[in-house]
Amino acid sequence: QRTDGRKIIVEVRESPVVENGKVKEIVGSLVDVTERKKAEEELISISSLNQKLLDSSSDIIYIYDLEKKRNIYSNDKIKDIIGYSPDDIKELGDQVILSFMHPEDYNIYLEETIPRYASARDGELIQHTFRMKNKAGEWLWFDCRETIYQRSELGEPIQIFGMMTEVTDRKKAEAAIILAKERAEENEK
Repeated sequence: QRTDGRKIIVEVRESPVVENGKVKEIVGSLVDVTERKKAEEELISISSLNQKLLDSSSDIIYIYDLEKKRNIYSNDKIKDIIGYSPDDIKELGDQVILSFMHPEDYNIYLEETIPRYASARDGELIQHTFRMKNKAGEWLWFDCRETIYQRSELGEPIQIFGMMTEVTDRKKAEAAIILAKERAEENEK
């Protein structure tokens, strides 16, 4: 407690003074770390809030490292949707996209989506749709929205922040509508 009555948090620093192999005295100082502790507590609170927001999303939210070709973060929603935990996804390393993405969609991803990262401006959304295999072996459709999250000193994209929404039911409905239209056109002929 300070002389003005205000309570503070201090860090104690002590050093022994040794003479003839014995500690003669201890010299110490107190450093006021109240503001640093408040800032640390605020960061912890903000981090906790951010994690709660990410985990409450109905979308899969992730950060993907383009250089290492691996997910460095996925929210817990990934387990609910595809059956794999965020740790399972991390363990796949540079095989994560190849392991889950449909081969036809993977080729489109390589040819069309990857080049868009290089020319994307900060804040620009890169959108694509693809199929991904869940743990049960079923192909699910996803709409994906991504933006550059981190760049190198030269301005090249290093990491992307993305959100994936599972849209399998919508894709099935669209396919059913197309099929119904084709059948109706055939019946008119």
